[in-house]
Amino acid sequence: MFKKTPSVYRTILKRSWEITIKNKFLWFFGIFAAIAGNGGIYEIFAKGFNRVSERGEFVTPGESLWSYLDINKLETFYEKTPLFVTIFWFVFILAIIIIAVAICLSILSKGAIINSSKKLAGKKKVDFKDGWEAGTKYFWRLLGLNIFSKAVIFGLLVLLTIPVMLFISGGDGNFIWNLVLYILSFVFFTGLALLVSFITVFASCFIAAEDYSLVEAIRAGLRLFARNWLTAIEMALILFAISFVVGLALIIFTILYLIPVALLLLAFTYLELVLGFWLILFLSSLFWMAIVICLGGLLSTFQFSAWTLLFMDLNKGKIWSKLLRFVGIGA
Repeated sequence: MFKKTPSVYRTILKRSWEITIKNKFLWFFGIFAAIAGNGGIYEIFAKGFNRVSERGEFVTPGESLWSYLDINKLETFYEKTPLFVTIFWFVFILAIIIIAVAICLSILSKGAIINSSKKLAGKKKVDFKDGWEAGTKYFWRLLGLNIFSKAVIFGLLVLLTIPVMLFISGGDGNFIWNLVLYILSFVFFTGLALLVSFITVFASCFIAAEDYSLVEAIRAGLRLFARNWLTAIEMALILFAISFVVGLALIIFTILYLIPVALLLLAFTYLELVLGFWLILFLSSLFWMAIVICLGGLLSTFQFSAWTLLFMDLNKGKIWSKLLRFVGIGA
């Protein structure tokens, strides 16, 4: 018969929640770590769904941004509006700098949360300075890992997309067959991309928690995932479900929050109080953004802490898959 087994995931999630709530300085790192995502695990589901649902993905070879650019028109536009073009390039370069800084902070924050979570789980005292120093220490290795994983995923996308697009463009125009082929290629790509993402998560933990080199971390992450792939998938599904519930709660909160705000704005509009209208709009927007940012930092910290604690237990060989334990295998 089936065996009743202790809820390992519940214990990990409870410990992660305690770390997150009791160490609010980690939320700062969580806000930026959310940019990097959890190894791309949840982002792959969301982005992949959009790719399949949008018919715009079916393009013919030769269609690209460059086909819409006319060099002569661009030169004429620059000659007529040099100030606008100069401002455009200034804003563009500034945006690139901001994005680069945000990416650097996201990588640093990822290492800070992983390292801090391990220390806090071991009952050690950690503060913001310790987290920042740890993130700085492992920054280059984590950056290299992130670049490597993105390059591999992009390479897989190219290898799978080009043959499919060539087949579709040169086929008999059968929409159903082309759609089935496209969906199958998406499913295959998603599986491979998730594999890379799981390995990246564990490799990140080997770097920031165990001080492995980049190459050693990738190898160790691959071995750990190979031994515990079902456990990793179960944890990913649990965290994905939590993220979904939090997102749904945020949507409900936003709707309920907008009702009194909208009534206030209508009242100020009716009374022709322009200053009051814009003040309420500004303050309500600022409050909502603060809620979203804090919630994002909390959720990201919680998720990275959960992955770190799972990694620690898996690396010690302490836990098995919930499914395997349910049927009595490895218990």
